Amino acid sequence: MAPLDTRSLPEELLLLCAEPVSGRLRIPQSAFYWAVPGSILAELQLSGAITVDGRRITGFQPLGSADEIAAGVLTRLEETGKRKHRLGLDLAMRRIPRKPTQQLLLDRLIADGVLPVDRRSFLGLPYRRYTAVPPAIGQEIAARVAATLAVDDAGSTLAPPPAAAPSPSPSPSPSPSPSPSGDAAPAEAAPVGGGEVSGTAGASTAEADRDRRSADRDRQLAGLIFAAGLHRRLYPGPAGAPTRRAARRLANELPVPRAVRRAISAMSANTAS
Repeated sequence: MAPLDTRSLPEELLLLCAEPVSGRLRIPQSAFYWAVPGSILAELQLSGAITVDGRRITGFQPLGSADEIAAGVLTRLEETGKRKHRLGLDLAMRRIPRKPTQQLLLDRLIADGVLPVDRRSFLGLPYRRYTAVPPAIGQEIAARVAATLAVDDAGSTLAPPPAAAPSPSPSPSPSPSPSPSGDAAPAEAAPVGGGEVSGTAGASTAEADRDRRSADRDRQLAGLIFAAGLHRRLYPGPAGAPTRRAARRLANELPVPRAVRRAISAMSANTAS
């Protein structure tokens, strides 16, 4: 079973639909009709396979990943993009086959052992019931996202640490006493090349980069959570209000979640008319 932080955004979005006690997957299909394609675009953006400016995809790069779903989507988008100067996010989502793609994602989770399936029938019609293992896996993902948003709200990821106060100038130290032999005491040799220091600095930089990428993923997922209407289910009541507000802000700021919101709103308006 893959760790939570190695799963794709579409997979995590589906797992967030698991009921916390039973683990049964309850997917709001009307919202996920657009949320799943949007989450794939967000995954491609995070990986650098596409660049996004406002409402449009402005560039494509080869996908250095073994994810066959994302790779297939990228190929179709590139073909569409060759016929248009700049491919809009709304059109890009329509180019992604929604039901087949969602089923491929579910099948991948089944194969990974995280989503066992129970095949049943009702009035002679077959259907599948998915149950997440462990049942609280969606809550774990939701808690991780909430923790990232809480750090954002605290400003610790945005504001640099305060500068340290200048230390007072040291008083001149007395000259060292000569050694009994009359020779000066040898100074301690500094390490040549600073190998240990450089290695530590490099490890710290790599860790900071991983943390930044992980936080960016959580922000995209938070925007998709709000766009798909999962925010009240995952973060209920007064205790969840700060997370819901942060998710709303990201859904309005990030281009892909904003495109998902537009598509869901247009679909709802067409259904109501």
